[in-house]
Amino acid sequence: MDIRLKQRLVGAIVLVALAVIFIPMVLQSPEEVQPPATDIPARPAGEFEDRLAKAVPETPPPPVEPARQVMAPPEEPAAAPDAAAATPPAPVPAPAPIALPPAAAELSNAEAVVHEPAPAAQAGPGAWVVQLGVFGQEANAQSLAKTLRARGYTAFVERFAGKAGPSFRVRIGPLKDRASADALQARLKREDKVVGIVKPYP
Repeated sequence: MDIRLKQRLVGAIVLVALAVIFIPMVLQSPEEVQPPATDIPARPAGEFEDRLAKAVPETPPPPVEPARQVMAPPEEPAAAPDAAAATPPAPVPAPAPIALPPAAAELSNAEAVVHEPAPAAQAGPGAWVVQLGVFGQEANAQSLAKTLRARGYTAFVERFAGKAGPSFRVRIGPLKDRASADALQARLKREDKVVGIVKPYP
């Protein structure tokens, strides 16, 4: 038998077999198709109850305890201080500042100078003094110098020719070097509240 003929016969048999299998399935209506049999029971008519929820009862949350206010312990009364310790020490009175005479007339330090030193104020070259004021009246200058001498300073009054006539300046010293004069100026400002000017002498 010819090979081509055999191939045609085999192909025809395969097509007939496929037609026999699939044509009835295509022509069958959906109502005739039955679902496969299963062992799953039908759903009951009543409402579904969760047996697991019944087995585990709901636990209410623990109550929140209100915050308690912490009371501070009562303060112990302070012990009464000893009578001797309660008495404060008597304050040491500060030295009263030197007050310039109220009627003193301050003059400029740039005026022409005519030295008339007091006998106790003689000093050699290179000395220094602290000048505390210039007055137009000798009585005011002498009053300030007297106050300074009462406090232990070597004060003297020096007369010179000013623009408006004779004038008087109050000085402390003389001192042998500038450092001593600066220290004296600082002491007068700190203790006696008096501002002085350091100047060379004579």
